[in-house]
This record gives sequence, C-alpha cells and structure tokens, in this order.
Amino acid sequence: MKRLLALLCCAAVSVPAMAADWEVFSKDEKLTVYYSPSTVRKGKNVARAWVLVDYVEPQVRILGPSNHKAYSSRLELIEFDCAEDRRSSLQTSYRSGPMGSGDLIDTVTHVAKSWGYDSPGTVGAALLEQVCGK
Repeated sequence: MKRLLALLCCAAVSVPAMAADWEVFSKDEKLTVYYSPSTVRKGKNVARAWVLVDYVEPQVRILGPSNHKAYSSRLELIEFDCAEDRRSSLQTSYRSGPMGSGDLIDTVTHVAKSWGYDSPGTVGAALLEQVCGK
C-alpha cells in the first residue's frame, strides 16, 4: 500500500511539470517563479495551483546527516485561502533538472496544513492575488 501511495504521489508531481502551461510570474538573478493557470482549481474560499521554482544555481537538499543532494527546480502544490489571505503548501517535489525535469530528489507531502501569510509586495502575496482573482 505504501508503494502504491508513493507511486501515485510521484505521478501526481510529474504530470504538472510536463503538461502544465507554465507562465513566468517572477524572475530575478537567482530564480524564476512560474505558475500554471490551467492547474488552478477554485472552491468557495480556497484555490489550489501548481508553482514551479527554477533556480539559476543548483540548491542543496539535506536528506540526512551525510545525504545531501543537488536540485535545480522545485514543484509545489499550494492551497490558497482567498478569504483569509493565507497559503499552505500541500506537496513539494525537488528535481535535479531545470523546469521540473531530471531525477526526483525528494517529495514532501504535508499532512497537516500549516498556514502562512505573505508580506504585502512579495511574490507570495502577488501569487495569492493572481490565483484568487483579487
């Protein structure tokens, strides 16, 4: 059963990277943030969307005391609470290649929601406005 769940999680993460219509949302000298309008799902007060962060320089994911792996992109499924202006990461996957390609380094599925608030004028706050249609 655990194997099936892991396989389904990997499949869920790989599909958005390959099939999504990624649009540049923000870019600076260190990274580019993309989001996929076709993956936005809206409910009464919440919305979900896939976000892709593509790094110029490889980043390091620490998986254990002596287990460090480089990744160049990160895929994240984010849930936005449009009424309360907050967000929660549901799943994050780290990939060795750019634009969600390459080997899967790690996947974290967040079981308990941990809501966070973005300061006004940040990429996170602008993304919430875009996805929620504010």
